[in-house]
Amino acid sequence: MEGMRVSADNPDGNSDTIDNTSIDSPDATNDTATIDGTDPAAPAIAESERTSTTRDLHRRRICDYMQDALAKPDAHQAALGALNADLMSVACHVGEALQEALEHEPATIAELEELDPTLNQLSKLGKLIGHLSQVGIKLAANPSSQNSALPEIPPESKAE
Repeated sequence: MEGMRVSADNPDGNSDTIDNTSIDSPDATNDTATIDGTDPAAPAIAESERTSTTRDLHRRRICDYMQDALAKPDAHQAALGALNADLMSVACHVGEALQEALEHEPATIAELEELDPTLNQLSKLGKLIGHLSQVGIKLAANPSSQNSALPEIPPESKAE
């Protein structure tokens, strides 16, 4: 089995390339790899670095979604996809803020309750994103019936 090469563009414009040689490959020299493919002898990646990398990947995927949406020839599908990408970006930031707040272990239930409104907003954003995604799927499946594919927005999602 041959190794796999993966490349990704970084926010600074450079590309990272990862060469993942299979264990079955004659080029594989690491016989101490764990089941998840990591080398136990390698230095551990700091939790903050892993979190930063995950956040960067999440943001990149939202940007990819936005670019794909805007490239659609149908204006309704493009606008709906762009709106959904914007909501995803907002949800990403709200989620990050919640994660950061939870990393500092709250001492009391009252401190946890302070996060409840933000958690509820994130939940509403997630439901709206899912709903808009379903509308986009319906539009893509039957673009000729654009008006009939647009269901009413659920009451809790309507703007005040």
